Amino acid sequence: MGRREVISRDDPRARNLSLTIEYDGSGFAGWQLQPGQRTVQGALEAALAVVCRHPVVLRVAGRTDAGVHAWAQRAHFFSTAELTCDRILRGVNALSGAEVKVVAVEEMPTDWDARRDASGKVYVYRLLARPEPSALLAGRTWHVPWPLDVEAMQAELAGLPARCDWSAYCAADGSDPNTVKDLRSATLGWEPHDVMGLRFEGSGFLKQMVRILAGTLVEVGLHKRDRGSMVAARDSGARAAAGRTAPPEGLYLEKVLYA
Repeated sequence: MGRREVISRDDPRARNLSLTIEYDGSGFAGWQLQPGQRTVQGALEAALAVVCRHPVVLRVAGRTDAGVHAWAQRAHFFSTAELTCDRILRGVNALSGAEVKVVAVEEMPTDWDARRDASGKVYVYRLLARPEPSALLAGRTWHVPWPLDVEAMQAELAGLPARCDWSAYCAADGSDPNTVKDLRSATLGWEPHDVMGLRFEGSGFLKQMVRILAGTLVEVGLHKRDRGSMVAARDSGARAAAGRTAPPEGLYLEKVLYA
C-alpha cells in the first residue's frame, strides 16, 4: 500500500486512532466536507495527512452544523504512521488552525467506531439572558434580552424526556430515517455572566433537534406559548407545531457517551 492511499481497517499495520476534538464553529461551514467550504473535517484531515504522511478519512460520532461548537467531539481514523499519540496530537494542533484543536489522541481496538459505539450525546444550548449584549460572549451564546419565565421553562423541560418520535423537532431537510430517539434528560441551569445553559442528554438527536427545542422553550419563557405546548407539539409529530429554530452559535456538543 502506497503512502498516497487511505489506510484501511483491514491493513495488518493499521492503528485505530481516536480523537477528542474541541472547536469554535463560528468560522466553519459545519463538520462535514463541502466543496469550496471551510469545514472542521477538512481542516483536521488536511493536518493529519501532513503529520501521518498519508491521506486520512475521519469518521465522526455526529456531524455538527455551521456555527455549532464542540467541547468534546469524537472521531477516529486508521493510520500506519509509527508516531506516538502525543506526537500526532502536537503535530495536528500545530497545523489545524486556532479554531480547532485535538485535546486527546488514543489508540483503540481496530473494531472501535466513534459513531457506532456511542451510547449517547450531551448537548448544551447557552442563552445570554440579560438586557445588555456581551462583548465576550457574542458568537457563543444566543442573546435573549427580554425577561424569561424560568419557572415555566423548567416545568416544560421536566415533561420532555421520553423515548418517542421527535419528528416535530427535526429540520425539514433532516435525513435520519429513525426519528425515534430517547431523550434521557432535559434541564436548565445558570452559568456565570447571566448565561443560562439548557442541557439535553439523549441516545441521539435529529437534525437541529436541540436548536428547535431551545427556540421553542424560549417561546414558553416569553409567554408566547402555553405550558405543556412542547409535549403537545412532540406528540403531534408536526414540525409546524413546534417553535422557531434557535441560532447555531448557542449550541455546544459537550460530550459523546460510550458504554
